[in-house]
Amino acid sequence: MNTRHVSILSALDNFLPLDLINTIEEYDYYLTLNIAKVITNVYSDKIYSIKNNKIIYNNVQNKIHISDSDPRNNLKLRLNNLDIENIIIYSFPDTQNIVLNSTDGDDISYLEFYYPPYNLNAISKDRKFLIKFNEHVNVIIQLPNLDYCFGLNSGDIEIWGEYENSLVLKSTLVSHTNRITDMIIVPYMNSFTIISLSPDSTIRIWDMETQTTKLILKDELQDDDERSELKYIGNNKILFIGYSNIILWDYTKGLKLNSIESEGFSTLILDDKILINYDDKISFLSAETLELITDLNYPNIRDIQILPDNNIIMIDDSGLVSILNSQTYQIDRSFQTDGDIKNITVLSNGLCAINKEGFVEILD
Repeated sequence: MNTRHVSILSALDNFLPLDLINTIEEYDYYLTLNIAKVITNVYSDKIYSIKNNKIIYNNVQNKIHISDSDPRNNLKLRLNNLDIENIIIYSFPDTQNIVLNSTDGDDISYLEFYYPPYNLNAISKDRKFLIKFNEHVNVIIQLPNLDYCFGLNSGDIEIWGEYENSLVLKSTLVSHTNRITDMIIVPYMNSFTIISLSPDSTIRIWDMETQTTKLILKDELQDDDERSELKYIGNNKILFIGYSNIILWDYTKGLKLNSIESEGFSTLILDDKILINYDDKISFLSAETLELITDLNYPNIRDIQILPDNNIIMIDDSGLVSILNSQTYQIDRSFQTDGDIKNITVLSNGLCAINKEGFVEILD
């Protein structure tokens, strides 16, 4: 069974993370679950969606691919002697930036920044920026003012901005006593602020003007769980999602509103609901109160994602792909696949890509 899903796909629109708002253009949407296209020679644990209905993935030997169904459009980038740890994608109304977070095995991180049109064949020409850190960079987010925010293994948070066609360090936020494991951007007053999470058992809400901690949240937080994460759900509320519990906070007041025990494998945020995928069931909770709405008996779910129409696509260990209606809690349609399924990615046009060993199937 898969471990907790921690999303590294981040973006901003009106100061809100992309996974909490719908930035996909309107269209007549209905997923029939027919296999429309197949992309071959894909050997990657995870694939990511970018604009123009393309996917990006880290293939064998640290080759980054940007691809659609036509092999002639498969762009590649070879990073010698670097292990690519994750791919981060930042979406804005008019552009989309890609950051590669790599390491040389000695806790030294290399961040490479690519801007459209993603002509990755010539490294020196098409790479926009390259930054070397003498420690591990655990979390990367981009602020509404387009500065980058890096959560480091030391517990520091560094803010970098573009100056004379290069990225320079602008400020450092210092208070955490252990590594940064997650950061999110939330609206605050008439602007925004950063909320950070660390195994030092604290969640810190930052004052971006004074570069100091505004509030500290500390209650029932595990200090040794790398899979813990933060989610913004609107109305001044955030969720702390740990391995064994979920806590609902009002981050403007530092007030804990509710908490529940939970050992789910993944947690998704719908418009007004929270979905938790357990080993033997799926639970829907109210995003306002964390009160249980319903439990559904769906065991052995390997991956589960939200579709543009706010319904759910999921796949179990047998390869059964199903569409779950988030209003009626009934299966609308399903079909049986073959092969070893790794995960599902929802593409920019609302279609879905099923990642198998050696190839990707695009569902229309």
